[in-house]
Amino acid sequence: MKLKIEAINLTPSLARDNISFTVVFSDLSSVNITTANITEMREWVGDCHWSDDCDTEDFSDVQIIRGVNRFFDGGLEAFLETCSVATAGVTGHN
Repeated sequence: MKLKIEAINLTPSLARDNISFTVVFSDLSSVNITTANITEMREWVGDCHWSDDCDTEDFSDVQIIRGVNRFFDGGLEAFLETCSVATAGVTGHN
């Protein structure tokens, strides 16, 4: 089931490659997303037929995260489980 995103919080870091986000869903579960995850999401969005007229670099990281949650079958959690590098982790589920 695709969950609604309630909040996306930036986790600051001194190094640009270590920037990460914590996404909080409507059921209060959360997932951590790294720069590597964002890169994979941008590639997926770039491969989608509905984004042919768009340059993914024009979208902010938050827009990419929300777009994947909206358009990927199963949402953001499904993307991270099936497509993404092992640096993301879903927490808060029983």
